[in-house]
Amino acid sequence: MQTTGTITYIRKDMLNDAYLVFSDGASFEAVRVQCALGKVQAAKAASLSKGARVTIRGRVAGLMMDVLVRDCELVGQ
Repeated sequence: MQTTGTITYIRKDMLNDAYLVFSDGASFEAVRVQCALGKVQAAKAASLSKGARVTIRGRVAGLMMDVLVRDCELVGQ
């Protein structure tokens, strides 16, 4: 899957792995994408901030409150 959106936040999970959450920026949006980043992609994401527009590519792994995407690669900023 490949999609583009605006970063809501970048954080680390309990295992200290980085992930970012983004959406299309619509008000009161219910669905967001949570993108798990590997070490190389996390280093690239370190220069990004909330509100930045990004394009990611990855494998959809499921749906919790957000669409969960694994093996994310930043393909555009």
